[in-house]
Amino acid sequence: MHSSILLALGAVVSAIAYTPISTSRTPLDYNFANVPFDSHTAYFFLDYIEGVIDAIPDTANKTSFLNASSTFLSAVRKLHTSNASYLPITGFSQIAFSYGYPELSPYNKAFQHLISLNLLQPNTSGFYAGFEPLANEFPFIKRRYDASYNSEFFTLLDSHNVRRVVLSGVRTSGVIISTMRSLSDRDYVIHIVQDACLDSVDSTFLFETYFPTQAYVISLEEAIALLPKGPVDPKGQSGFNVS
Repeated sequence: MHSSILLALGAVVSAIAYTPISTSRTPLDYNFANVPFDSHTAYFFLDYIEGVIDAIPDTANKTSFLNASSTFLSAVRKLHTSNASYLPITGFSQIAFSYGYPELSPYNKAFQHLISLNLLQPNTSGFYAGFEPLANEFPFIKRRYDASYNSEFFTLLDSHNVRRVVLSGVRTSGVIISTMRSLSDRDYVIHIVQDACLDSVDSTFLFETYFPTQAYVISLEEAIALLPKGPVDPKGQSGFNVS
C-alpha cells in the first residue's frame, strides 16, 4: 500500500520536473518575428570597413548589400529625430590590429591571410563611406570575427538593458555566425537582416537552414516594417510581456 503511494507520488514529481512550464509572460511557442522593435532593441552594423568590403569582389550582390545596408541605416537613424525620447542603440564594429599583428596567433588559420595582405593595421582601413558612426552612435574595435569577443559589445547591451539585437554586416560565414552564436548562448532575441549581409561564399545554407534555428532571418522590408512607427517610451516594456 505504502509502496504504491510512493510510486504514484514519484511519478507525479517526475512529471512536474520534466514538464516545461509556460507562463503568461513568455509562452514557449511565442514568435518574435512580427513583434515591433522597441526601446530594448540594439542595431549592429558589423565590419563596414574599407579593407573588409574592398576585399569582396564587385558583384551585383555587393551593390545590393550596400544599398540595403544604407537604406536600413537611414531608417534606424530617422528614429533619433522622430522619437524625441528614444535613442536607439546603434553600434559599429571595426576589426583592427596593431602594427605587426601581435593580437593574432600563428595557430589562428582564419586570420593568417591578413598578414600577407597587410590589411586592418592602424591608418590602413577606416569605416566604409556612408557608414561612419555619428556622434550619438557607438563605434568599437574587435580583434576576431565575433563582435563580442574581448570588446565592449556586451557592456553596451547590459548597460542599456538590451534583450533584442538586430545584426547586419560583412562576412556572413564569419562575423554574423560567430556573433549570433554568442548572443544565442546568452538568451538574446536575434534578428539577422539577410539583405544587409555580405560574403564571398554562398551563404544559402546559413540563411535557410542554420540561422533560423537560433535567430529570426528577415528581409530589409521586414526589418523596416518592425521599426517603431510612433514615439517609444524608453522606460516601457521590452516587448517580452506578451500576456
